[in-house]
Amino acid sequence: MQSKPVDASRDNNLESFNAIPTVPPIHRIPYELLSDIMLCVLTLHWESDEWGTDDYDWIIPSQLLRLCSICQRWRQVALTSPRLWTLEFFPLLPDYGETSVAINGMFLKHSAQSAISIQLYSDTHPQRETIDELVSAAHRWKSFNVFYDHVPALFDSEFLARMAVGGMQSLEELFLRTPPWPEMATRLDIFQHAPRLRDVGLQMDGTISQIPPLPWTQLTRLALKYMSPQLCLDILVRCENLVHGRFETDQWQRLPRDTSTCVLKYMEELEISIDIRSVDEHLDPFLRHLELPALKSLTLRLYFYRHPEYARSILWLAPTLNTFLTKSPRVERLELCDCAFAEDVPEILRHTPFLTHLCFNPRFTGDIHDEFFEALWYDSTAPDAMLVPKLENLELYNTGVDFGEESVLEMIESRWASDEDLANMDSPSRVARLKQVSFHSYMLEPPLQKFSEAFMEKISMYQGFTFEWYQ
Repeated sequence: MQSKPVDASRDNNLESFNAIPTVPPIHRIPYELLSDIMLCVLTLHWESDEWGTDDYDWIIPSQLLRLCSICQRWRQVALTSPRLWTLEFFPLLPDYGETSVAINGMFLKHSAQSAISIQLYSDTHPQRETIDELVSAAHRWKSFNVFYDHVPALFDSEFLARMAVGGMQSLEELFLRTPPWPEMATRLDIFQHAPRLRDVGLQMDGTISQIPPLPWTQLTRLALKYMSPQLCLDILVRCENLVHGRFETDQWQRLPRDTSTCVLKYMEELEISIDIRSVDEHLDPFLRHLELPALKSLTLRLYFYRHPEYARSILWLAPTLNTFLTKSPRVERLELCDCAFAEDVPEILRHTPFLTHLCFNPRFTGDIHDEFFEALWYDSTAPDAMLVPKLENLELYNTGVDFGEESVLEMIESRWASDEDLANMDSPSRVARLKQVSFHSYMLEPPLQKFSEAFMEKISMYQGFTFEWYQ
């Protein structure tokens, strides 16, 4: 019959099909791609803070070990992908504060020679064996972060000496928040020979009277909390390549020793916070001493929480700030917290033509009035006289209730235009379209101005504009 050749051909095709290995598609993924997928699974919650520092939810060791238990190939890929074993901070804490020598040893082994991050808290209790193993790998440390509320018994002079012997050639980030710890204060020179160190954070005790021996000139990012403003300033002027600086200190009990101007030509972000306890000098000496031609973001804060009675008698900052800003003409973000009065803000803003974001908090220095918003109106008949033509975001805190919603609405309307309006303009608009205005208060006092339903309804019609209010 004619069907026999067909049957024979079908049988041959079936035999050929059965001979094809039935490998699941997941096992055909190339090694490198599967390793990348595992990396993505373990870092799904990566974020960045306001300083651009990477942050993510804690990765517990069992998550990675679970990937190793899927199948033999997955295990092989995971075990030979060192970067998977360096995502977590060492020492690993699988049991709520109690480290496991075996787990830490396993992760160190499979991380090969990749850089690792060390992070220690007061509630962690690493065994001596784990500490010894980590110190032996000090040449691989990428970051070393210590957050202790008491002197750690394990970290004696021998520990620091072994760190120095191990070398710091891979270290990029150092953060120390510790109590009085003489050994650490005198042995910070072990980080002098860390050629990659760029990011340092120090929260130091008041007993330290001399500048710690660190490679200040090579730093690009510094966060310093110390009660002596003189020491903070002395450290700052040594950081000639600094780009981002954050300082938290106390008031000046005596004027700076050196009154000459220091130019930091690379600094783009400066944040200074001072705890007010008297009517002595506060921010002025910093601003008088510094010249920052590349500055883009400036944050100045005075804290009156302990002594609010000094808020109205504190030294006037506006003249010094105006002079400082004339030498930093490229500022795009300005935050003033209880360091300026509302009536001084318009004159301050005359020195910030490139400002896009203004944050103002006058909680202890007085309420905002209609004149504040009137100064921000855009008058098309006098465009050269307007303030901050590039302003896009206005963020206000603790404003009080001494202004009317009409002045706010008129200010917003003068700085907003629809897409159609912008498209029909003969030439580009000389004022940026306002994107967001927000009113915030985290306290019941002072009260926060409320806005009518009619106001909120009209604001909601503005395309691409956001209005926020909450207390």
